[in-house]
Amino acid sequence: MTQSLLATGELDAGAASANITPPLGVPMAGYAARQGVARAVLDDLTAHALVLRVQNLSIALVSCDLLFVSESLATSVRTQVFERTGIPAENVLLAATHTHAGPAYSAQPLCDAIARAVVDVIAEAQHALQPARVAAGKGYVNANLNRRKPLPDGTMGLAENPAGIADREVSLLRVDDLHGTPLALVVNYAAHPVCLRPNNLAFSADWVGAMRRTLASVTEGAPVLFLQGASGDLIPCERGDAWNAQRVGQRIAGEAIKIFATLQTTPKLALSSSASDPLHHIETLVAIDEPSRPTTLGIARTIVGLPLDPSLTSDTIEKWLAAQSESASVFYRVWFEREQTFPAELQAFQIGDAVLLAFPAEVFTAIGLAIKAHSNFPLTLFVSCANDDRVPYVPTADAFARGGYEVEQARNGWGMPAGLAVTAADTMVERAITLINLVWKSWQGELRHG
Repeated sequence: MTQSLLATGELDAGAASANITPPLGVPMAGYAARQGVARAVLDDLTAHALVLRVQNLSIALVSCDLLFVSESLATSVRTQVFERTGIPAENVLLAATHTHAGPAYSAQPLCDAIARAVVDVIAEAQHALQPARVAAGKGYVNANLNRRKPLPDGTMGLAENPAGIADREVSLLRVDDLHGTPLALVVNYAAHPVCLRPNNLAFSADWVGAMRRTLASVTEGAPVLFLQGASGDLIPCERGDAWNAQRVGQRIAGEAIKIFATLQTTPKLALSSSASDPLHHIETLVAIDEPSRPTTLGIARTIVGLPLDPSLTSDTIEKWLAAQSESASVFYRVWFEREQTFPAELQAFQIGDAVLLAFPAEVFTAIGLAIKAHSNFPLTLFVSCANDDRVPYVPTADAFARGGYEVEQARNGWGMPAGLAVTAADTMVERAITLINLVWKSWQGELRHG
């Protein structure tokens, strides 16, 4: 079932940040080869929230320094957010930066603590709502590499491949108050935060943290939300330690600062003469009296049935269902009886002239590029690692044929009863484009009849 809402009018925005760094001694997530628990903190792990409202429609965007947002964390946060703020669950985007130097938080006390912190930061952002304006823009920076490299023996290795496909677009949403002071900045780029290697035993947001610290010089301390792009097969251009993370983060931030400087949210300025006497001629900048431009805010959501491996048997499904909660088992049983697919949430958020397309999995860069190419919006941000951790990598059909680490992970199923079918990417692209087109057509229809 697809849900869609749209509102056009004066924009209100509020943002907030919180520290979500767990205590030392907690196991870390990101590398199977890592041995040991967290022993230090290189930089704090944080959660950043942006709440936007137009008329009666509110949305909340959240970025957390975690490897993934688990299904249990997303459910807990969304339930509490609705109870506390009234923002519907489907209007909340919970995205992980995908840092590989964050905590493993399957233990319930830690998951609950993170959930409380995220709920608090969303409520704080809502409390800070004020009249705002938004501008969107993009640029390009060569800070990532494809990591699937054909090897001499015909297999696909996990190694740097400078010739491989990569999406190097940096996308920005600048949200200011009515005086042009930054309230929040949203940055979207595609690259695994893996500058820090498996021997690292310190919590860190990796290059994402370095990027945010660099951007603080222009955002005047306003929260910076990083939304991970289609980076399933992309790594940063250099790796090793905190020094490399700093260099990569600064490189991406440098391009973001250039884009930021071009984005205009306040009324345009023009030169005005204050005296007719040539000897006392003074020119000053004054705001051009322009009518206020309304902002469109939209949300569309659907559940995509990702095709599963055709070899999936009913016995395997029953064993998987038995391990789920009673309510989840009922939901999935109905789903599996209808079709042999796994339900995954797909969200599209329109913010002014831009659209954000959010999906749970680690998605290959070619998929993100294909969705962007078919979008009618001036700016399309693809967001991965959102709202659920049970869907694995989503490779292209061509990648499935070539094999490799990501394909093996897609085939093992992770939190699903079976691995993905080869056609999963095609299904996802088709449904994503349909969802974006739905938002686009609703917006264009409102413009024609508004």
